[in-house]
Amino acid sequence: MMNRSDVIQATLEKGVFTIRLQRVRQANALNCEMYDELSKLILYAKENASVNAVVLTAEGKFFSAGADVKEFSDLPASDAALLRRGKLLKALCELALLNKPLISALQGPAIGGGFMLALACDEIIIASGAWVSMPESTFGMPSPIGIELLRQRTDRRHLHRLIQWGEKLLPEDALHCGIASAVCSKEEIDQVSHLAASRYSESNLGAYAANKMWLNHGLVERFKQAAEFATSGSLKSN
Repeated sequence: MMNRSDVIQATLEKGVFTIRLQRVRQANALNCEMYDELSKLILYAKENASVNAVVLTAEGKFFSAGADVKEFSDLPASDAALLRRGKLLKALCELALLNKPLISALQGPAIGGGFMLALACDEIIIASGAWVSMPESTFGMPSPIGIELLRQRTDRRHLHRLIQWGEKLLPEDALHCGIASAVCSKEEIDQVSHLAASRYSESNLGAYAANKMWLNHGLVERFKQAAEFATSGSLKSN
């Protein structure tokens, strides 16, 4: 399969389905068109038996600069934030529910919502010149969904640095704290991520899917609760 759009390119080669963000001039900022195209491609990967594994990566200097804040600029800020959060939530749920191995290859910085997309994948491979950050709190925006994603991978100390301080995390630090599974050069990242994905061609994908379902058990519901909390600012007792 070869898919080309203005915002995402997708190719299928030897069982590895590569989804490549390519809204390069906008630093791969996430807008409705990109989310809609990503949703279609994840569904294709989920239902197509010829897809053994998926790699999510990007073109350009950035993996993704996060939400396209210019979108919905004609709406009140709170309404725009709600719409963007809804699109992000849907994408994160689709990635978490994908019944195939899913690797994120960060060839450049992944910020905010872009970092969250990577965190929803099973593994993260990061290029040596890249970094990750979740700076929402520095703009006065709570990030409960980011907390929920990060707590699956790292300890409270690193989570605090990323969420409460909005600190950038460099590749070696991301590897050390469990967020990344490998670091390589930008020139090697396509090859390394493809090799990592292709090894699943020799594994039992049924067992992998079952294990992933249990690993992510309840995660989608917690994403939804986190999004609701970000909107309402209050916790509901059980």
